[in-house]
Amino acid sequence: MLFRSKVGGGNAWAVGRAIDADLDRLNLPPGSVLLDTFEGNPIVLNSSNPSQFVITSDRDFQAVVDDPAAFRVQYVLVPPPTGLGGLDSINRAHPGFFENGAGMATLVREYGPASVWRLYRINP
Repeated sequence: MLFRSKVGGGNAWAVGRAIDADLDRLNLPPGSVLLDTFEGNPIVLNSSNPSQFVITSDRDFQAVVDDPAAFRVQYVLVPPPTGLGGLDSINRAHPGFFENGAGMATLVREYGPASVWRLYRINP
């Protein structure tokens, strides 16, 4: 079931804290959440479990973006592919990911009043 969270009125830091709270409650192992930090740095910075993320500065980032399931990624966070979100590595590698999971993931949650971020779970 999709949960829409209206947090922060578009404020990146407030939305980031809401995302962190949800993900931190899951107690995920390292490398479970794929995120391009170009726009997502507030999310990683606020997390009490930053190792759960695979981020842009990780050496294997591009390989993980290319095939998240092969690297046992469980979740992917993406911004809308418009404006700066069009530069997001995940949106660029997988057109349609934000809209529908690009055939590899299922929408779990949407954050922000204007679809600021979407959290997808990688399909088994």
